[in-house]
Amino acid sequence: MSKQNSAYNFSAYKQIKPAHKKPGTLEPQERVFLEWFIGFSEGDGSFFIKDNRCVFVINQADGLVLNKIRTFLGFGVLQSYKQNNRLFLRYIVQGEENIKRLIQLFNGNIHLVKVFNRFEKWVNHYNTYAQQPLTIKPRQNPQNIILDSAWIAGFYDAVGGFHASIGEQITKKGTKTLRLRLNAYVDQQYEKDVMEQIQKLFSITSLTVRNAEKKHFRVEAQTKKTIENILNYFDHYPLRGKKHILYAMWKKIALKYINSTQINDIENLRDRVKKIQEQNQKFKIEKNAFCFMTMNK
Repeated sequence: MSKQNSAYNFSAYKQIKPAHKKPGTLEPQERVFLEWFIGFSEGDGSFFIKDNRCVFVINQADGLVLNKIRTFLGFGVLQSYKQNNRLFLRYIVQGEENIKRLIQLFNGNIHLVKVFNRFEKWVNHYNTYAQQPLTIKPRQNPQNIILDSAWIAGFYDAVGGFHASIGEQITKKGTKTLRLRLNAYVDQQYEKDVMEQIQKLFSITSLTVRNAEKKHFRVEAQTKKTIENILNYFDHYPLRGKKHILYAMWKKIALKYINSTQINDIENLRDRVKKIQEQNQKFKIEKNAFCFMTMNK
């Protein structure tokens, strides 16, 4: 599917962009950013109602990515706050005009069932208080998630990760040797059809079920071929948040891994793996802090 035949329709949104963003036009780089933004929002965004008004929020410790979003879209505000002695930012959109812009941006472009259901309630509420008869378009078919789109990059920026570890293994001769393990993954509860599509695109053999009862799924690239597919994709559609730093560290090791490059400096490799693990732990702590957040803080 070429960009000219992209499944994502931004024709209504481009007509009501802010004046300084040249309404009626949509440059190729804008389309790529909007695809990324939808994927990121489906992972980290929130559609909810406060004081009988529609509000859209993204909470993040990554101020850089929220500034990029605010600057690129040209509307919304950033607010900072502390949570568990850590500084966080939230990107907030409210007000009828800007909410209408977001509705036209997301309408017909959402893949995840749970996100679509929240969006549908959100738009219905907007239609009631704003007296705007905006028609809600159907959910976007997960089959339309493709590698020639930045949606996956946005989704990984929100809920994906890159991991590395070193362990010992016993060879057939009975000697001990080091084994490098790499994986790139994305997690999601429910949304099996979306996860299966991502799995298929990266030629991953099977979908990992992390919790069958709670329907937690993981798409995990671990083999040389699937990791190479991951690298090829993110070379074309890079991550935009600070997770790109983690990815850059991981990529250096991954290239050696898929090319079967002999690693002579084991201590240097251990140090690189340790830095990746430390960065992942930092992301985990920040993510856990969001479990306690409310808009009233």
